[in-house]
Amino acid sequence: MNASATRAKTAHERRSKGEAWQSIAVDLGYDSGKAAKFAVRRYAKKFGWTWPLSGEPSPRSTGIPIAGYSSHPEAAYRLREQGYKWQEVGARINLHSANAREIALRYARKYAKRNDQPWPPPRSKTPLLPEGGAEAYQSRSTGATWFAVGTHTGLGTKARGRAKRYAEIKKLPWPPEFETMAAKAYRLKRESPDSSWRDIAGQSGYAHSHHAGVAASRHAVELALAWMERQAGFDDPAALALAAWEAVGLHSGPPIDLPEILIGRATKIIGG
Repeated sequence: MNASATRAKTAHERRSKGEAWQSIAVDLGYDSGKAAKFAVRRYAKKFGWTWPLSGEPSPRSTGIPIAGYSSHPEAAYRLREQGYKWQEVGARINLHSANAREIALRYARKYAKRNDQPWPPPRSKTPLLPEGGAEAYQSRSTGATWFAVGTHTGLGTKARGRAKRYAEIKKLPWPPEFETMAAKAYRLKRESPDSSWRDIAGQSGYAHSHHAGVAASRHAVELALAWMERQAGFDDPAALALAAWEAVGLHSGPPIDLPEILIGRATKIIGG
């Protein structure tokens, strides 16, 4: 190693400890910080020293350091190990190029060669969890619409796909199980028969007691559930409809969104 290479090696070591290029240039006799950096980069490629150094901008990247990695080549290699596709690796190490995939691959190969790592990178046998998948799944489990989930997580239209992939990997129920407003209204009325529909509407998210009563009744009809034991004869779907009708006041007439066939059968019960 000649004098120029030795000086570059010293500059490389000092820069790796975080010293400024300008300071290195003054001490080692370079014309400028830029000249020192150029020399180090030249000899780093020649002798296989680590380059770029931690925090050193990559020529085709945004220059943002990759948290947890000493260089972009290491980041590319390790991310590939974790199961990311080469295109995804390029995006994650801030490459902005039409050839991001190829550049990321070259970075990783360079790291493997210089650090005696296996090639290609051994990929984890554990499936990679989709980014935002867990949050999307949990959000949907609260009963939120997919539009709301996408907005909340920032995933937009990708929310459902990410959540589904997360569920598949974690072997969770699909679609996510959650208590609908109607189911909640039904449950609350079953747990506390004396509670008013106004209170139940407030607790289950309905704006009006009428809506809560009809929704709970429909939920019971659809799943063939019992209604309120304290009232006899409510195993029949028509009687279930009648219960909801009575809950909001018979004087107001049948609920307009109650199925016509049930309205007819409930009317006959009233007449009888």
